[in-house]
Amino acid sequence: MKKLLFALGVVAASSSAFAVYEVHLDWLGSESQFDAAWTAAGYGAGDALTASDHVFLQHTTETHLEAIFAPFGVDFKISAPAIPHETLVYGATTGSSGTFGVADEIDWRNKTPDNSARIFSGNFGIIMSSTAFSRVENLERFAHALAGTGAHELLHNHGLQHYDAFGQPDIRANNGYADVAGQQNDSIMATGSTGLSLLRRGMPRFMNPLEMVKFEFAMGVTPTPGVTISEAGGFNGSIASAQNVLGSMLAVSGVPALNIDGNLSSSGDEDFFKFEATAGSLITANTFSALTELDTVDTFLTLYDSAGSVLFTNDDIQYTSSAFGTGSYSNDSIILNWEAQYTGTYYLEVGATAGSGDYELLLVGIDAVPEPATMIGLASLGLLALRRRKK
Repeated sequence: MKKLLFALGVVAASSSAFAVYEVHLDWLGSESQFDAAWTAAGYGAGDALTASDHVFLQHTTETHLEAIFAPFGVDFKISAPAIPHETLVYGATTGSSGTFGVADEIDWRNKTPDNSARIFSGNFGIIMSSTAFSRVENLERFAHALAGTGAHELLHNHGLQHYDAFGQPDIRANNGYADVAGQQNDSIMATGSTGLSLLRRGMPRFMNPLEMVKFEFAMGVTPTPGVTISEAGGFNGSIASAQNVLGSMLAVSGVPALNIDGNLSSSGDEDFFKFEATAGSLITANTFSALTELDTVDTFLTLYDSAGSVLFTNDDIQYTSSAFGTGSYSNDSIILNWEAQYTGTYYLEVGATAGSGDYELLLVGIDAVPEPATMIGLASLGLLALRRRKK
């Protein structure tokens, strides 16, 4: 445990530096890559792509990207903006035929902005077929795949990961994620390991609710990104001393959420958080450390009811192409879409199975307005922190 909460413990995320979030679409060299993919799809010289086809693919891809990010009003630019911006490079090449795109990094909350993602347009031939689809259908499939992959890699640069594809609201922890039935592949973060087929890559995909929440925490995306606070270091090592936390309503996603910056000093260290939730709300808790913080801490999460009884626990994030909660992925942890069965108090434990270091914890679906007793507790904690600071 490392940090002290001052005042009421809230460290607001920095306001956006941008009136509109801008992304540069770099089409340099894309035409030759489009041609390579078109040839791989089975088209000969007599039915090669024309200059107007190239324009269609570029314009339609941009239109699809705008639709995907419409809730956030992302502005896609053909010319590089003068302000810091992300870039999608559609003329990139690679020696790996099975790769569609790659991002610079997985950067939770976009703490190091101004990144690029490369889309390997020349590899998209396997998504089309000159015999299975008409020419018009293949052009549409190509544009949908280009947009879907561009959106996917852009979200990677903002900290999203492949397991976020399972953030569909009907996939819930309460029944052990038994309702996974392929709906994860309607999501932008879907990929081959989540079961995304070549056929589905050529169709429209959109951001699921969890993907939208996470994107809204990224610096610069909105004028008021999700709030991040520090854990109350040294004060929250048990349910009895759990740190009270409140959600903050996200302007675009329309749900309350909070990000917590914490630290586990050793294996066996534990941080406890107390929050209110309303019956029927979907609670998600997700730690970031192994891939985004580059720390060695292996976290686990346990959700408790108001009496301190265990509701759900998770050690590692795991999924397969047809299941969530089994398989493999990372040493981070997630409790995904736990439907609150009552209105009242819940507790969350973040612990270290092994290692130590920093972590970030995203909480979604927790109440934004506290009970009066909770507000008193928060004020007391803030005053205590101020006293300690003055010593």
